[in-house]
Amino acid sequence: PESEIIIGLGEMMELGEETHSAHREAGRMAASLKPVLFLALGAHGPAMVQGALEGGLEEDRVLLMRSHKELAQRIIESTGRQTIVFLKGSRMAGMDRVARQITDRLKSAAAAPTGKEETELIYLFHGDVSWLNVFRYITFRTLLSALTALAVCLLFGGPVIRRLRAMQVGQHVRDDGPPNHKDKEGTPTMGGCLIIPAVTASTLCWADPFNPYVWLVLFVCMAYGAIGFMDDYLKTVRRTSKGLSASAKFLLQVGAALIVAWILYAYPGYDTRLNLPFLKTVSPDLGWWYIPMVVFIITGASNAVNLTDGLDGLAIGPVTVAFGTYLVFTYLSGHVRLANYLQIPSVPGAGEMAVFCGAVVGAGLGFLWYNAFPAEVFMGDVGSLPLGAVLGTVAVITKQEIVLALVGGLFVFEALSVIFQVAYFKITGGQRIFRMAPIHHHFELKGWPEPKVIVRFWIIAIILALLSISTLKLR
Repeated sequence: PESEIIIGLGEMMELGEETHSAHREAGRMAASLKPVLFLALGAHGPAMVQGALEGGLEEDRVLLMRSHKELAQRIIESTGRQTIVFLKGSRMAGMDRVARQITDRLKSAAAAPTGKEETELIYLFHGDVSWLNVFRYITFRTLLSALTALAVCLLFGGPVIRRLRAMQVGQHVRDDGPPNHKDKEGTPTMGGCLIIPAVTASTLCWADPFNPYVWLVLFVCMAYGAIGFMDDYLKTVRRTSKGLSASAKFLLQVGAALIVAWILYAYPGYDTRLNLPFLKTVSPDLGWWYIPMVVFIITGASNAVNLTDGLDGLAIGPVTVAFGTYLVFTYLSGHVRLANYLQIPSVPGAGEMAVFCGAVVGAGLGFLWYNAFPAEVFMGDVGSLPLGAVLGTVAVITKQEIVLALVGGLFVFEALSVIFQVAYFKITGGQRIFRMAPIHHHFELKGWPEPKVIVRFWIIAIILALLSISTLKLR
């Protein structure tokens, strides 16, 4: 049979002003050989990837690798009996290390007597059943992820609510809250215990398990979910609306965000430049200042969503809209050709975040089935804190940090209403800007029915999402 070709290219050094164009040309030349797989490595890898795509290679055959180990592993996984592997790069690119890793692994695999038959069987099965190739596409897996999370919430929502009610995990309403909220006393809370498992299970089913960003957002989901769980648990035990102290909750949130910020900052090849919408040539490199910025975004988004969660379905609706918006951003950021066309940062591997965002959208819709007015269950901090935190994390990964202020403008407005209300109260010695903060309570006290407040805030969230997507063409 005709041999298959795999090409792995490392960057070329000391090319001066021709560096970018030379690497693009190398990608085009590689594409002319019609390889089954084209892998690029190094700082100029994106230019080679762009050239390979321009040369006519399909997107699913072109990948940007982040390390020599990842490059070698991918080649090993894709090598068959009739495969020719072509490796090239400057001496400083370290492609000789890749070659040694490949030959050592293939030699050890050839010496092992077990697993050979299974490997051949899987390879033949993959080639014969062509419809299985559809699972390689992010768009298809994103749809499945959303449907899976939706199904989990719809199937297990009723049993979870009955279990929470049996455990007497009910909402405790503040004495200084709106008078009509007394009717919500005792409604089961901690509904995030339904959302987070649905999102996690769906993501693990359909996302690429070798993608580091997948595990990073799952870590954020679990860490902030644990913080919210502790807060809700203490409220339940104490039978009051007070859980963790504000300082303890804030320190735990900052600690988890610091871990994420440091991982991203230390990740090889991760860009610490800040992408500014409307200014395609201005991208300031924040350096180590990128770490506090990430902490601010994640922690701020977490608390902003938490403040919005005050009416039936008020938070989960805009959260679902926001993640639907970032589903678009993540897919575009992970698609080299579309990112270059739209002049937005291309982030290799960020496309898998679309699968995660799809899971949140599905779980959000499933939870809204039970959380719509009048709510059968409330989200609680175990849901609102992690959802806000992962929204901030996805914004950071996709390099759309500034746009988050527009996508989540409703959450920003809610948070600012509290900040301004508290500051004005202290400065003036007891006067208020709003009748009550967060701002949704202000409209309640003005006489708006609760469903009207909720739906109008949803409409605002949708408008902001559409405006955010429109920025893609305004560069």
